[in-house]
Amino acid sequence: MYSRILLTTDFSLLSLSTQQTAVMFAKRFRSTIHLLHVDENFESGLHSPEDMVHFVSEIEAKRDTLMASVENELREQGVEVVLERRRGVASQEILEYAKAIRADLIIMATHGSHGVRKLLLGSTTLRVLRRSPVPVLTLNQDSEHAPTNDIQSVLFPTDLSDLSNACLPTAARIAQEFSAVLDVLHVMKLPTFIPSIPGEAPIVVPPKLQSGREAQYKHRLQQLCGSLGTSKIRAHVEVAASAPEAIAEFATRHDSHLVVIPSRGHGALYNIVFGSTTEGVVRLCPRPVLTIGPPTTEP
Repeated sequence: MYSRILLTTDFSLLSLSTQQTAVMFAKRFRSTIHLLHVDENFESGLHSPEDMVHFVSEIEAKRDTLMASVENELREQGVEVVLERRRGVASQEILEYAKAIRADLIIMATHGSHGVRKLLLGSTTLRVLRRSPVPVLTLNQDSEHAPTNDIQSVLFPTDLSDLSNACLPTAARIAQEFSAVLDVLHVMKLPTFIPSIPGEAPIVVPPKLQSGREAQYKHRLQQLCGSLGTSKIRAHVEVAASAPEAIAEFATRHDSHLVVIPSRGHGALYNIVFGSTTEGVVRLCPRPVLTIGPPTTEP
């Protein structure tokens, strides 16, 4: 399923924390880890001649040492490692290298060494998530509970669109590989409005009708889950004002070890606009998030 894993690093603490997740996947799927570091500073154009001399003589040597250290740590845990160093724009080099090695999975941190802001995704990560034709597994600064040896529960949020539901078998396969429970979640936004006469405020759906809609969604989820033919699967409907916040809160409350989420759902422009719900989950969720595309892009 994932025979070639591309693990990116800029040697920040957060990027180094992705190593154990990569090792866990590599051992489970007998994968080779391709460890990539991209030097963006070399292409920045901000170096004076003196800076360049300093960069070549000291910084380059330091990065070689750090790269070798990460390689040794990975090899000591029994995985095969291939090293690659590149210069250029990180997101572009990551995507080009992923294509060159025919990577099945990219693993990276949501932020790098240039500092973090919880309300924003790192620009490199966002570009990769938007453009990658292969699954991308991300960890953010709150993923201190990321599993390191096994995955016992997988969360799959769906908006019940065809694009979203088409990704469910991938989540089910990952859960099966780890013998994990699969939780399938739909978030029904509250309050729900009924359009009224033009110029007037919409009408809030009465609680009784909302309960009926919730039951309908639960029935649809149960049918969807039943089509997979596995007993280790549970259907959930949550009512909330914000889907990303509800998904992140559910993952925390149920101690989900991995969130598998479609990159795009209902209403998203394919390959142009990154799903706002998905982006919010990647940003907020304190668990590893695996973003996957439609089945035609899956390995």
